[in-house]
Amino acid sequence: MAFAQKQSPYLREFGIDLIWMIVASSGNEPASADLELIFKETHDLVDLRFKFLASANFRDRKLIQSSIKDSVQILNFYRPQRTIAFNIGVAYNKRTNDLPVYVGADLQVAWNTGDTEVDQCLALSNCKRFQGLTNQHLSVGLIPFLGTKIPLTDRLTFTVEFGTQINYHFGTRKYLDAGETLREYKINGLELEFNRFINDIAVVYLF
Repeated sequence: MAFAQKQSPYLREFGIDLIWMIVASSGNEPASADLELIFKETHDLVDLRFKFLASANFRDRKLIQSSIKDSVQILNFYRPQRTIAFNIGVAYNKRTNDLPVYVGADLQVAWNTGDTEVDQCLALSNCKRFQGLTNQHLSVGLIPFLGTKIPLTDRLTFTVEFGTQINYHFGTRKYLDAGETLREYKINGLELEFNRFINDIAVVYLF
């Protein structure tokens, strides 16, 4: 299938990512609710890109620390809550007679919040939540990507974008030890996100 490529008279694009809506409408439970807005400005074969992301987590959590004292176990689970992120990047457009593609990278700065959910268990059973601790931290990410644009009309385009994210986190995370003393540990370091290889499935308006 061939896509006729011609120079668009429109130099700006505004779109919205549809991934979480697609997951929710398919009957699956999404891990988060996301709002991602996309703005692009074309300069010859290069797009200057800006993105805004607001995300609220539903269900992901992981055990970060556990301890036992006098048959009482303290379990600390970290649950991400909200992320506010801003991206800036560039994409190179390759014009061919086949499926149009573009490649590039985004730089992301994000503010992340999350809760440490502290469970108390008696004799390794009968667990109950007895405290929650609030965490906040900053992260910087690099997102290389490969995407394609499928024209729907003169002004509407459907885009699919693949990539993975490399993050560096700055900050600390709170937990309670066996004596129920508040402690912190540093989370500074790199993180590679391999749980999502589709960055965007978006509808974009050209103007």
